[in-house]
Amino acid sequence: MEDSLPIFRIASFKFFFCFGILFLHSQKSFAKKKIINVVLDAGHGGMDSGAVGKFSKEKNIALKVTLELGKVLQSEKNIKIIYTRDKDIFFEQHKRSKIAREKADLFISIHCNSAKSPKVNGVEAYIMAVGQLTESSEAAKRENQVIKLEKKYDEIYSNISKENCAHILYAIQCRSNYDASLKLGNSIITELSKTLKMKNRGVKQDRLILFYRILVPSVLIEIGYISNIEEEKKLNNIEKIKKIAEAIASAILNFREKHYKNL
Repeated sequence: MEDSLPIFRIASFKFFFCFGILFLHSQKSFAKKKIINVVLDAGHGGMDSGAVGKFSKEKNIALKVTLELGKVLQSEKNIKIIYTRDKDIFFEQHKRSKIAREKADLFISIHCNSAKSPKVNGVEAYIMAVGQLTESSEAAKRENQVIKLEKKYDEIYSNISKENCAHILYAIQCRSNYDASLKLGNSIITELSKTLKMKNRGVKQDRLILFYRILVPSVLIEIGYISNIEEEKKLNNIEKIKKIAEAIASAILNFREKHYKNL
């Protein structure tokens, strides 16, 4: 029994040391900062069209909304905008995640939803689930399938199956920004629903490869159903696109006021 005590103490020290490092790193979103880096991610792109409607493609709508959102936010004091893509190119998921990990204080990914039934409608958001091994929603499955368009994807993403949210340290990473991501997601969806008079489908948790190891508040926004003809029309209307961008920007700015009180 005595022989096992030093090993236990070393293991305990490593755990709490790692916990402390992860906790402190996760708090950078709420530390005093002069400028907040907002990474805006336009979903899909290039050979990856995303969901396809009657007359438009998700990749193009996502890019238009993302660029408009960036334009609105850039006019604000102490915000720097970083795009994962600003044109119609294929950009790998792991590269998007890397930009968010290295540069973001907030990470926002813009997408359009799709369903088999053309009657399904509304706006919703996704945040990273804690303690979940596989994706459960159709939206998450669809987004995660995108990696198969990448070269050597099985090698690149092999660690994700080995180190998942069931692993205690990664669970701490996920949990550290869960509450902030949930608040930001709720704020965005509420603003979108109110501004565009669209059904609020809420914030959902799922296992998204895009959010792998991102230690800042992160939200994937489904701005409407491209499979619903009425919503597809809205998503392609320039005035509606501006309203979508303004609603998301308003939610981000409200979040900033609460979590970056020094700015």
